Amino acid sequence: PDGTLAGTAILVRRTFAHNFKVVGHILVPGYVQSVNFKPLAQVNQAFPYFTKAFTTTNVYLHSSSSTTKRRQLKIFERSSVPHPYHFVGGDWNVVSHPDDASSGRQSSKKTRKALDRAIRRRGLKEVWHPAKTKLSGHSPPSVSRLDRWFVSLSEGEKAVMVPRIWLPPHPH
Repeated sequence: PDGTLAGTAILVRRTFAHNFKVVGHILVPGYVQSVNFKPLAQVNQAFPYFTKAFTTTNVYLHSSSSTTKRRQLKIFERSSVPHPYHFVGGDWNVVSHPDDASSGRQSSKKTRKALDRAIRRRGLKEVWHPAKTKLSGHSPPSVSRLDRWFVSLSEGEKAVMVPRIWLPPHPH
């Protein structure tokens, strides 16, 4: 109804949600959404649980308009995250480094700075993976690393929890 041509989703298994109060928030319709997980006072240990509250955010930045991407990043940057643990992932549609694209081309400097600022101000660190997840329809095709995950874990927490991203292999 709002003319959005994109869509994000965060699916939560019922057994995972069992021990949490789960509240969703749409930050940018079709592009950025968050789900807050707050542990219940009484948990059933037969189901997954954590003792700390956390937020997960799914991001799909506009695929062509740099101005729209920067506006979406500003909304993300200023959004309220009520918990210290934040896990953020999605299709950022930003090429930050020449090595992230077979063409060597990066997104505009303004867009890269907007992404860096949003990630820094949210206190996030990238969980790096090498997979290039976008294949262009050009001839010859080019590939880019646009899907990224970030976490708010400290260096010590990352050493204990060791977050990893695994994407299934594809032929490109």
